[in-house]
This record gives sequence, structure tokens and C-alpha cells, in this order.
Amino acid sequence: MHGALRQFLSDSPLKRPGELLPVESPLTAANVLVSQTDWLREIVQSRVSDRTTADDVMQEVAVAAVRNREQFDSVEDVKSWLYRVSVRQVALIERREGRQRQRLKRLGESRPSSISPDYLRAMEEDETSCLEVSLAQLRDDDRHLLLQYYRDRKRCLELAEQYGVAESTIQSRLLRARRRLRKLMQQRINQE
Repeated sequence: MHGALRQFLSDSPLKRPGELLPVESPLTAANVLVSQTDWLREIVQSRVSDRTTADDVMQEVAVAAVRNREQFDSVEDVKSWLYRVSVRQVALIERREGRQRQRLKRLGESRPSSISPDYLRAMEEDETSCLEVSLAQLRDDDRHLLLQYYRDRKRCLELAEQYGVAESTIQSRLLRARRRLRKLMQQRINQE
């Protein structure tokens, strides 16, 4: 990934660490990232558990840098912005991994020791029907948002652009919609 990132951003006028931008070059995150990759990777690597996760974070930072069209006043401003984006991406990955660990832990605690294929099939059908009924009971905006995110596999950034709101707003709306859906499903399960 390290070499791929440099290659991806290689048309930047800033080629070596510490090299100044030519006067005619705009001071953008993508231009500065090429020279700051080593420094930024060290920071990310110190905050994550493995190299693959660090590569994932660096890839997200590179995408954010390329998408960012903001002009900065100094290289220090860009470095600060890159640092904040990196830390935020690390936090998002840690949060996602924590949720996955919790789900696996709950699954391990609730799973019967010997599961027959018929039992699994019946359980899956019950869950699917419960999900479909609960989705139908959700408000339209919650249902559409959840379907676009999970069924259509749209990212939060895409949804934010579509709805004309901040990405964090979409994340909050998804969180609330999932809570409402979970509550409806729990009510349905308790009724049965």
C-alpha cells in the first residue's frame, strides 16, 4: 500500500519529504500527503494493532486527501488536517472492530452447542420474517436509509451527498434507525 499510495499521488509536484511546493502549485492535502506519508504511517501504525489495518487507514486518508478540494495556507495546516483525518479513521475502525467483537461474543454465548441444519434454516426464516415485518413498521425515511445502506451498499459519504447533509448526520440517523428497528424486532420476538 505504501508504494501504491505514492504511485497514486505521484503526479503531485511535491516529491520528497521536506521539499517545498513550486509557487504555481496549489497547497492541497493530496499534494502534501506524498511527502508526509512516512510520518503519518508511523502515527497510524502506533495506534492500530496490525499492518493491514494501518494500510486500510492510510487508504482512507488518501481518498479523503484526493477528494478534499480545500486550499490550505501552510504545510503545517495540511499536516494538522491529515493527522485529524487519520485519528478519526483509526477511531472508526476501532469502533467497528469493537462492535464485531461484541457480536461474536454474544453469538458465542447464545449459540446452542449442537446445531442441526433444520434448526438453522428455521431460525433464519424466523429472523427474515421478523426483519421484514419490522422494516415495514419503520418510518419511511428510516427504512429507505437502512435499505440504501445495507441492501444497496451505499457508503455514508454517498448518502450524505444524496441527502445534502454531513456524513456524521447520516451516521447518527443510521444509528437511530437501527435502534428503532432493533426495538421493533424485540417487541415482535417478545409477542411470539
